Amino acid sequence: MTVSVPVDPSKAVNALERRYQEWKRSPAGKNIYPLFRRFAYERLVLAQRFSVKALAERVRWEASVDTQWRPHEFKFNNNLSAYVARDLIKEWPLLERLIEVRRVREEETS
Repeated sequence: MTVSVPVDPSKAVNALERRYQEWKRSPAGKNIYPLFRRFAYERLVLAQRFSVKALAERVRWEASVDTQWRPHEFKFNNNLSAYVARDLIKEWPLLERLIEVRRVREEETS
């Protein structure tokens, strides 16, 4: 199931989606999202199923061992992982077979 995520935070469906869009535009998001892309692409090349939560843990690990990162620069809330998954699938539709995307609780109440 592919669900589009609006680029403009003002068009977000719910508060969590708005937070995701704001995070992605923030300095932390601009530095961290490319790591999600890199590691998702690795899984795509290998055609291996994966969870975005596991991907987030790998991103956290890589950021923690890389000396250029400072702890305050890595900010990612696990509640935003569904939106990361959707953006990755939007970029690489073949990921739809490898990542399970579920509805976000906030979407059910909107």
